[in-house]
Amino acid sequence: MDDEGWGMMRLGRAPLNRRGFAYKMNVGMLHSSCACLVANGAAADIQLGYFPHHTFGLLADWSPAGGSDVNGDSFYRHNVALEAQFFPLGVWRLSFGAFGHAGVVYADDVGGARNGAAFGGGLMLELALTTRLALTLRGDYTSAKIGPAGQSWQAAETFTAGIAVY
Repeated sequence: MDDEGWGMMRLGRAPLNRRGFAYKMNVGMLHSSCACLVANGAAADIQLGYFPHHTFGLLADWSPAGGSDVNGDSFYRHNVALEAQFFPLGVWRLSFGAFGHAGVVYADDVGGARNGAAFGGGLMLELALTTRLALTLRGDYTSAKIGPAGQSWQAAETFTAGIAVY
């Protein structure tokens, strides 16, 4: 109508709302360079959990990874863990966060099948697309007691990207 002014009035966009249940899926690469396994492979993170507060959440995490070592022998690593995520900084649509996790790694390579305790953490970045959807980048460092004969700790780094649905 003529008395309403020109065009549509644009209201601002609501920020990313992490409160409530969350699902995250990331894919990328794993790098292991300990003395007992020098290898690269594919990695993923599949997470389901709950954020009681906008900046803090607890998630169950399954991280399958596998590939081949420098000799062409195949390997796999499956990490099942509980992860805490914290997002203290946000600028525009970007949120910067950190996470830590503890759980169990199941491994199989030329040293045989074994499992052991695993602890790790890292940094993450989220780019909000809507109030319930974000793109994510993760860098993770995990150390697990799965060296030969279960006597030593073995480290691996994963770098992944994906989506988060809140």
